[in-house]
Amino acid sequence: MSFLAVKIFSFIFEINDGILLILVAIDQYFFNFWNMAINIAKTATSTSTLPKDIYFMAW
Repeated sequence: MSFLAVKIFSFIFEINDGILLILVAIDQYFFNFWNMAINIAKTATSTSTLPKDIYFMAW
């Protein structure tokens, strides 16, 4: 990208950039957390060999 395009882009998103980054970070964190929790819950309910304390440790 050229320098001018970067300057225009940064000017347009200068105000919202911090809020956007925070929202993306929060969204990614919760998405990863719930994916992990759902996968652990599925594993815990589908296999009886998995210790239940691992399932509760995730929460």
